[in-house]
Amino acid sequence: MAANINSFASLRVPAWHGLGTVIDKPVGSFEFQEIAGLNWSVSDSEIFTSGMVQIQGKKAIIRNDTGYPLGIVGSDYVSIQNEELFRFVNDLAQFDTEMVVETAGGLGNGETVWVLVKMPSLEKKIGDDRIVPYLTLINGHIGNHTLKAFPTPIRIVCQNTMRMALKGKNSFSIGWDIRHTSNAVERMMQAKNSLKEIRIKTGGIYRAAADRMGGETSYVIAEGAYGFLGGKAPGAPDLRVAEVEYGERKTVRIEVKKTDYQMV
Repeated sequence: MAANINSFASLRVPAWHGLGTVIDKPVGSFEFQEIAGLNWSVSDSEIFTSGMVQIQGKKAIIRNDTGYPLGIVGSDYVSIQNEELFRFVNDLAQFDTEMVVETAGGLGNGETVWVLVKMPSLEKKIGDDRIVPYLTLINGHIGNHTLKAFPTPIRIVCQNTMRMALKGKNSFSIGWDIRHTSNAVERMMQAKNSLKEIRIKTGGIYRAAADRMGGETSYVIAEGAYGFLGGKAPGAPDLRVAEVEYGERKTVRIEVKKTDYQMV
């Protein structure tokens, strides 16, 4: 499947599709926004028929830098600008000063955008390899996505990897979903204020996974890693399963009894 990339930037590691810009050192969130080609906004536009009759209850979302209509939404829809995602990331420094933006980009014509933040302070080594936790924000400009903020082991670089990350989130109901309504900004503030707790829990999750693995090196092909965040193994209520990606092509499958770890 095509990458469906509109714009893209990555820290150090090129994506498989070879598109976008690769930078060799971390930069601030707003600078990364510009490098990723996401320094544009959207606005509302009324919709009229060919006879200049306004269509009630609907409006178009226009990408301001190109004038391109991204889609049609209900009249109560409230846009969340790209800048808000990067401001969210910028504010995370109060909880983890080592956080860096790892990837960011837009899909299609820009109707879906994302920011992926790496959390180096929570990395966990397994032998010569390491588990790398991320936090991602995904926003849809035309009602195709709520604003989502959630932890993931998937390094998002394209449409496929975004689907993989969302599959795990949707399966286990982790993170936040913020609807495009009048209280969206308030909900984003609540999410930021809650992030410290989620960060601590995420660290405990990844540490539990790595500690349980010990020196084992059993690899499987998998799409994501979310069992520790609530998923239970079918037919085994005393187990939780995680498939934790810690490299470009490797994933560890772990089964952990509830009594083997404690959430912090």
